[in-house]
Amino acid sequence: MNKCIYRKFYQSNSCLEIVNINLVDVKTGTIWPNVKIIIKDDKIYKIDKNYTLNNNKILSTNWAIPGLIDSHVHLFEIHEGENKGRILKSEFFEYKKQRAIKNINDALSVGITCVRDVGAYKAYNNKLRDMIEKDPQKYKFRIISCGNHITKKNGHWHDRGVIWDSNKCTLSEAVTNELLSGSDFIKVMNDDPIFNLSELREISTACKRMKRKFACHAFTEKTISIALMAGADTIEHAACFSEDFCQSAIINDVSVCPTLVAAIDSANPLYLKDILNFNDDCQADDFRNWKNFLLKHLPRTLKSDVRIIAGTDAGTFPTSFNSLPIELKYFCDLGASNLKALQSATINAAKALGIDNITGSLDENKSADIVILSHNPLKNLYKALSKIKIVISRGQIAFTNLN
Repeated sequence: MNKCIYRKFYQSNSCLEIVNINLVDVKTGTIWPNVKIIIKDDKIYKIDKNYTLNNNKILSTNWAIPGLIDSHVHLFEIHEGENKGRILKSEFFEYKKQRAIKNINDALSVGITCVRDVGAYKAYNNKLRDMIEKDPQKYKFRIISCGNHITKKNGHWHDRGVIWDSNKCTLSEAVTNELLSGSDFIKVMNDDPIFNLSELREISTACKRMKRKFACHAFTEKTISIALMAGADTIEHAACFSEDFCQSAIINDVSVCPTLVAAIDSANPLYLKDILNFNDDCQADDFRNWKNFLLKHLPRTLKSDVRIIAGTDAGTFPTSFNSLPIELKYFCDLGASNLKALQSATINAAKALGIDNITGSLDENKSADIVILSHNPLKNLYKALSKIKIVISRGQIAFTNLN
């Protein structure tokens, strides 16, 4: 009787009940014991916090948290095998799709029910997102997609994004074209920097006009500062390097996505040689400096009220799609509470992506994205995520490990 009980039955609509569960409210850190969650179709229909099992309150040994969100991935990238890190332009979409679906299943196995794909060749991420939205019962997942990222000639990942040519269109027109083609948000590469402050402000203005988010890839203090001044909504691979930056990010509602696990992976000597073989616009010191920058400045960022969102950069060699729990562990190691780390992959991520009315917390009428754990995640998040029992995504059981 101490086990969580699941009942599934079918009437006019499918219904799934989860009873005798400790529900974690990620917005407040409150744990509601012995709750019943009723799922109808793909939504949380009812949360009964006054539920009794056989007229007795029996202490549950299971916890329910929202499905996790990985806010920085590349679903179609080759991150293993002899072609790791390379883009095979001659490869048919069907092959790329099968790799992406495998990556999705790997993500589901660690509790991820939604990802933000921040760039794919030929906007294949948009194509896969549309395929899922047409049949979510088949794929049991959610993708927020930028389509193609925007860069310049010889800029970072110029071989797999949109190269902006000022002789052909304005930046505002380039942004509008990407959004009208179906992208959920705009992602801009800005190493070195590639774009100046005026250009980034033009991008930001175009995004705001169309009520879409602007994500800016930035590794250094200079490029992070420019992204912040330009009005980026999320700054990728970054940390707050000063108190002024923290205050500005808070005031302007800017989210920071460090991708620390990718920085640590990339600087690892075991992988660095392979990375440099296919990454011709970065040097070994760039990866080492990136890792050291994050390790130095993330403790300040995590202690502040800046919205941190968890992202792994999964898909880029060598980081895999089951790396999110490690990213959250690193956050805790650097001073974040278990709750704050969990929020970075749930409600904070949902707010940053503009989908907190859909997912990110366990509330009635939201998407039934639920992870059931054997341990209390607010005591030891990494241990809890190592003992996932069930993953429910969009109202369906997508992964089980009941051993």
